[in-house]
Amino acid sequence: MAKKPPPKRSVLILARTITAIVSLALAEVLLGLLGYPPWRYQQISSGEAASEYQPDPEAGWANRAGVYNMAAPGTAPFRYTNWTQGRRATSEQEPAQDDARPRVIVVGDSYVYGYGLGDAGTFAWRMQQAHPEVQVSNYGTPGYGTLQSYIWMDRALQAAPAGAGVFYLFNGFHEDRNAAAPSWIRVGHHPNNGVFFPYAVLDDGALESKRSIGDAIWPISRKLRTAAMLEEYYEMAEAFPRVYKKRAVTQAILVRMHHLAQLSGAKFTVILFDLDAKDRPAYRHFLSSKGIAFIDCDHPELNDKSLRQPDGHPNAKLNSLLADWIEAGSVTAQNR
Repeated sequence: MAKKPPPKRSVLILARTITAIVSLALAEVLLGLLGYPPWRYQQISSGEAASEYQPDPEAGWANRAGVYNMAAPGTAPFRYTNWTQGRRATSEQEPAQDDARPRVIVVGDSYVYGYGLGDAGTFAWRMQQAHPEVQVSNYGTPGYGTLQSYIWMDRALQAAPAGAGVFYLFNGFHEDRNAAAPSWIRVGHHPNNGVFFPYAVLDDGALESKRSIGDAIWPISRKLRTAAMLEEYYEMAEAFPRVYKKRAVTQAILVRMHHLAQLSGAKFTVILFDLDAKDRPAYRHFLSSKGIAFIDCDHPELNDKSLRQPDGHPNAKLNSLLADWIEAGSVTAQNR
């Protein structure tokens, strides 16, 4: 029986090309049906004077002084007032440089800054109104992790008299930021305005600061979900050695913050806010073992969606509760 002649090379190439295209199309449809998200990234726009951020040589970026009328999806328009030295307003008037009142320094991320809220909606503002005998300085900045909070704590303590109180609001996702996880350093394009992402690694047990200009999205990943997924796995593999140690890195920074406060004669308190249920006891144990004061905001209100903005940030009511929790727990925390 005569054998059929093999297909022409051009036919094989065409068949394989069609198969690859159909497979890719099916994969795209399947990823879409499964809800594979489009690329999410952050781009700190600080090159223009109209931006509420500016480049910072140590922290990567910082709040720019000025008044900004803002709007966020699902929220009413609000106004930011940023004072000098990277602080958000905690009262109607910025304190004079020679203000001799004791300092209360608050550091952290957008939760501390009060993203999506007017000035009077933040818990730092409420603390200031409740205690006019002290000067409350809000150094919270959107996008920050523990390392950047430490940088601003150091700066603030250099300018503050002995006996200052420092509160750092800690969220579990700060671990990713401290280790430059891909989700934190992903950018639409490499910044050309001096902004960068500071992070830390442990080198033979010693904490070492690093910086990244960000992981720019592959152009094809903007068009194909399959390419985006491939890029995501590549970034995860590249970042694994440092992200694997994110808990140890974060704890090392917290210890450094505690030591800095001791050297400055300040009282340092960690506010445990949004953490996974399995991580909260671990951090309570760690802080207790190191003699670091903390206030645990493990209250049912944290899970009340009516106390959150659409994107998950605390609303003004939850900020008011947080101010009360700090007030109630600060005496106990400071005496641990």
